[in-house]
Amino acid sequence: MLKINLNSPTPESWQQEMKDAYTNTHQLSVYLQTDLPKVNYTLFVTKSLALKIKKSGIDSPLWKQFIPAREENDSEGLYDPIGDHAHQKTNQLIHRYENRALIMPTKICPVACRYCFRKNELSNSEEELFKPDWAKTFE
Repeated sequence: MLKINLNSPTPESWQQEMKDAYTNTHQLSVYLQTDLPKVNYTLFVTKSLALKIKKSGIDSPLWKQFIPAREENDSEGLYDPIGDHAHQKTNQLIHRYENRALIMPTKICPVACRYCFRKNELSNSEEELFKPDWAKTFE
């Protein structure tokens, strides 16, 4: 039996869901009817996810995962907290461990988690880590 979740985007509408996402704290503040702090990273919350967050409430794990907190702006933090640049072999390729590598095919992420280690890089349009150079990456 096929079960359809009416709260999730359909295959035909996921592109529109991405286009209509909340991309700044002002938009999201209005929708959630609460005051949110401005953040210095890219905010991205789809409207269907925002609805789930709103329904779950301010103390929910969903809220805490995706909605910015004032404490995040208390300090700048590190630009590259996990050392991606030190382990970057080429654009798009991080080789931190001997037996595995991480390929970064795109800087587009369907949601910006508050705890993301790469949110600074994702917000930077000049970031080399994500600039395509498939020939070097595959070599």
